[in-house]
Amino acid sequence: MQRGIKAALIAALAIAVCIFCAYTFIVPEYTVSFFSGDELLASQDVKYGSRPEVFAPEMEGCVFIGWTDGSGSAADPFGGRVTAGAEYHAGWRVELTEHEPYLFTDENGLIRPDDVMTGSELRAALEALAPDGAEQFLPEIPGGELTGEAFAAVLDELFPGEGSALTLSGSVTRGEAAAALNSLLGRGRGEGIAVADGALLPPDAWTEDVREACIPHSEGGGSWAGADVPPAFDEGFAHIGGDLCYVQADGLFLRDGDVGTLHFGPDGRYTSGSAELDGYTRELAAQFIAADPGGDALGWLRAAYDYTRDSFSYLRRNYYLFGETGWETDEALTMFETGRGNCYCYAAVFWSLARQLGFEAEAVSGTISKTNQPHAWVEIAVDGTNYYFDPETEMAYIADRDYGYDMFMMNRYYAQTWSYRG
Repeated sequence: MQRGIKAALIAALAIAVCIFCAYTFIVPEYTVSFFSGDELLASQDVKYGSRPEVFAPEMEGCVFIGWTDGSGSAADPFGGRVTAGAEYHAGWRVELTEHEPYLFTDENGLIRPDDVMTGSELRAALEALAPDGAEQFLPEIPGGELTGEAFAAVLDELFPGEGSALTLSGSVTRGEAAAALNSLLGRGRGEGIAVADGALLPPDAWTEDVREACIPHSEGGGSWAGADVPPAFDEGFAHIGGDLCYVQADGLFLRDGDVGTLHFGPDGRYTSGSAELDGYTRELAAQFIAADPGGDALGWLRAAYDYTRDSFSYLRRNYYLFGETGWETDEALTMFETGRGNCYCYAAVFWSLARQLGFEAEAVSGTISKTNQPHAWVEIAVDGTNYYFDPETEMAYIADRDYGYDMFMMNRYYAQTWSYRG
């Protein structure tokens, strides 16, 4: 009897062990991994028929918006059975800060609000507004010029339901981008701040928005108070690096207009009409101004004259008829490109630099000396008085070791020592 009971117990125990082993080896256990970008957030071992433990990831500067599977499709790892080696990736919406500057100036310190915004510029703006470490989760941004449709799509990922409400058509300008972002970020301009400053060339409609986009916000609710804001320019000529601009009475820069004989293009910068010549003169003007930042225009004009006198070598070239005009740009470019030229080239170089500095210089083709030798020089009216400038003749005196003549800003009486006729 006892033997029968013992045998039954042994058999039952054997059956239990078999059932346990069968369950252990028959029911598979999978590893489920959860990632944020390339970072492993968690790894769970889940038996077949079970579900992973529910958890919601957190990341500073971001809002969790859901999971995707390995193919990038939306997925719910906690709503059904999992498969072997399942991976899920956290999706994030970046919470942009409201307080950082995000629209950046060019090499001349200009905002260019009328220029079309590019995808790379928008990317730089959003990276400036994203908290550290969150930049990798910003939306994909197309390259090239930004269209209204692409801009709205990007903003709708950052501000769900709001970005798609934008109705921008065509290409998006930097000013339009600033206005949209300011609105969505709740950034408002402060009181009592001058409109025009050296950080931008504003079109009328976007002045406040682009200015607001360029300066830090206070944490207290969107004021410009305490920001380091440059003072406004006074009415008249303004020098920004090597660029010459003209500030009107309303504080805005003149665009597509003239001041005397000086023409200002659609970007608000003085132009000779030759982009190539402007490239030379803007670079040199910037050097003259940087060397004497506290100086005045006449001091910079003197630097331009000395540069013209001392930087080139004489070479006989073209001559022009008495009173002939229209040769200035070609002869200036010849001198800048070759480093050698005659009196017309010297006059043309100084003429181009003087105009870049805001002087209505006139290059004159005439004669010099009592024998009426063909010659060129520059005349500039300063405070209503006409003055003569002759860098080539002074260069010739210095070459002969005669240092007794200063032919910068000669009045009419002194200039007649050389019998100028033009």
